[in-house]
Amino acid sequence: MLKRKNFPNKILCLITDTKIKNKKETLNIIENSVSSGFNMIQLREKHMSSLELLDFGRKIQKIINNRALFIINDRVDIAMALKSDGIHLGEKSIPINLVKNLLGKEFLIGKSIHQVDSSLSIYESLINYWILGPIYKTLSHPNSKPIGLTPISELKKISKTPIIGIGGINENNSKDVIKKGCSGVAVKRYILESQKIHDDTKLIMKSIT
Repeated sequence: MLKRKNFPNKILCLITDTKIKNKKETLNIIENSVSSGFNMIQLREKHMSSLELLDFGRKIQKIINNRALFIINDRVDIAMALKSDGIHLGEKSIPINLVKNLLGKEFLIGKSIHQVDSSLSIYESLINYWILGPIYKTLSHPNSKPIGLTPISELKKISKTPIIGIGGINENNSKDVIKKGCSGVAVKRYILESQKIHDDTKLIMKSIT
């Protein structure tokens, strides 16, 4: 059985995307980002086959070496096989209560949302964190309209669960996201396309702490 890890007070999450950087480059980026202060890595590669995802996940897990939370996007089977720290679910994923029954209480469960309403309160006892966005315009989802900062405050009113902001976040706007009530931020291109990962990590870390 997995030993439940404490959820950090401030989250700095890197989401993988090997369509931006290839596998080898991504593994190097993960090493540099975790060494520089990232405390959550989410494996999100929807185009990969199951075997490819499992192999890539094992390599990432070896690099992280318990220095950061290792979260699998959507794939419950891969999360179980790797005994990752958690699973991240989207709006069209299988029901959270079923996931919890399959994985057990030791796995962290996160959920993505793009709008806030009172019905979200039903998830309060089932999940460990929200990912809310896109806060700002992002190239990862060019057709998605930014929701802005207001939904962060709205979600805080109905939920005590930690919120991670996502979407177009960088060192210049991350502080505003935290001020509104987020416990951290998730980034992709900000780090995957960075030419100075250590420096950029320190900049965004400073802005959220």
